[in-house]
Amino acid sequence: MSRPYRLRRVAVQPPVRGFKPLRQPLQELETVTLDLDELEALRWADLEGLYQEEAAARMDISRATFARLISRGRAKVADALIHGKALLIGKGPVAPPGSAASEDSCPVHGGPQRRGRRCRCRGSEGRGRRAGTAEKERTTHESPEAKRGKPMKIAITSQGKDLSSPLDPRFGRAPYFLVVDRSTGEVEVVDNTANAQAQQGVGLAAVAVLKRYNVDLLVTGRVGPKAEQALRTAKIRVVTGVEGSCRAALEGLDLSGEEP
Repeated sequence: MSRPYRLRRVAVQPPVRGFKPLRQPLQELETVTLDLDELEALRWADLEGLYQEEAAARMDISRATFARLISRGRAKVADALIHGKALLIGKGPVAPPGSAASEDSCPVHGGPQRRGRRCRCRGSEGRGRRAGTAEKERTTHESPEAKRGKPMKIAITSQGKDLSSPLDPRFGRAPYFLVVDRSTGEVEVVDNTANAQAQQGVGLAAVAVLKRYNVDLLVTGRVGPKAEQALRTAKIRVVTGVEGSCRAALEGLDLSGEEP
C-alpha cells in the first residue's frame, strides 16, 4: 500500500492560472504544469529568501521534501522559459490558505512529526517533556518587557553604521539596518547594500533579512505596499514617517502603547 501524501501548507493562492509566450495560442503550445506546492516552495526560497529548514516548517513538510519540491519547481520553470512552453498552475496535495495547522505537527520544533518512525523529539513522551521544559525555560527567563509584548529587537534603516548616522527613509534600499536589542542595549550592524542595489524585489528581500535577525519592530521613513504586506505576515510592526538621526528616532519611540 502506497504511503499517503502529507498536505502541504500554502499561504498564498496565485492570482492567475498560468503563463504563456506572447501572441501564441495556448492550444498550439506544449504545456508544463507547476503544482501549487512547488510554486509555494519557489515563493519561500526564491522570493522570500528563507532557508530550506524554515521554509519547510512553514509548509509543514520535511526539509528533504522541500528540497525535492524546489528542485522540481525550478526545473519546470526553466523548461517553460527555455523551450517556449506554456506554464500552467496545477493543484497538488495542499492545504488551503488559512487552514488550521496539522494535528500531526510537533509542538516542539514546529515541523511535521515523522510517520512510521519516531519524531526527532523522541516520541510523544519526549515531546511533552521537552515542550514542557522549553515552556518553563521561556517563562523563567523572559524579561518584563517581553511578557508585556514590547518589542525586544528594533531595526532602524540607516545611512551609516552607528546610531549617530542619519536615518535612511527608504526601507528596501537602505544600505544598513541597525538592529537594537532592547534587553541588552547592543547594536548590530546589518549590511543591506547587496539587496539595495538590486533592480527589483528589494522590499521583500529586506523583510527576509529582518526575519533572519528576529526583528520585532521596524523604524523607517516609508514602506511599499508589497513589503508592508510581507512585514504584516512576518508579524513585524512598523513605524514610518521618521526623520533625523537613528539615535533620535530610537529615543523618540513611544512604546507605552505596545502592551496588549
